[in-house]
Parts: sequence; structure tokens; C-alpha cells
Amino acid sequence: TKKEAVCRKTVLLEQYSDKQEYCVVEFLVNGTIYDKYTIYPGGSLSLPPEPKAEGHVFRGWKRMGSQGLALDGMCVEESMSFQAEFL
Repeated sequence: TKKEAVCRKTVLLEQYSDKQEYCVVEFLVNGTIYDKYTIYPGGSLSLPPEPKAEGHVFRGWKRMGSQGLALDGMCVEESMSFQAEFL
């Protein structure tokens, strides 16, 4: 029998894990929540689609409180927020 896994980038079903806590990852554009994910600690982050801002070029998602940028597939160990950076 072929088993097919269906996975969404936001939350894995609890029945497949003993972990009970989640990390919340928020992506903000001009201080407004653009996208929000709930991920188990140790899970991989999938970046949301790039936001658009007229007259500006999207540079990446900067982690608030640090100089780090969000990377697709990065490991999430704690709740965090990212702000859209535009040139």
C-alpha cells in the first residue's frame, strides 16, 4: 500500500509527535503581520511569498533584534519575528 504524506508548512499534526510546544514565526511588512506560522521546535521554516512594495526591491526577511536574515529551510528553535527589508 502506498502511503502519501500531506504536509503544510504551518503545523504538523500532534498525533505524529510527542512535542506539545510550538514556536510562532511572524513575518511583518511595515509593522503589519504579512504571514504567521506555527512550527514545532526543530522544524524547518518555509519562507512566505515575497511581498511587493511599489518602487522598492525586496531584499529579504530580517530577524527583529538581530542582523540575521531568514533562510528557507532554516531550523526553528524559538519563536521569532522577521521584518521585510526593501531597497
